Amino acid sequence: MTITQKKEYRYQYAGQALQGILSNRVLFDNLKAEAEEIGLNFKQAIAIAAIDITDVLIEEIEKREAEE
Repeated sequence: MTITQKKEYRYQYAGQALQGILSNRVLFDNLKAEAEEIGLNFKQAIAIAAIDITDVLIEEIEKREAEE
């Protein structure tokens, strides 16, 4: 995966992860509660979670590609 592809995938997957979080009421509520607990804006917490999920997904894809 090239750097350009990685960047494109990161934006795409982050958007998809965000959609998944927003469509899952339980996950959304849990993230919101955790954000409030630590004094973080819940919108920031949701964005951070989407990006973290994306980065882990890309790392796993790269790891498996390297094993092939």
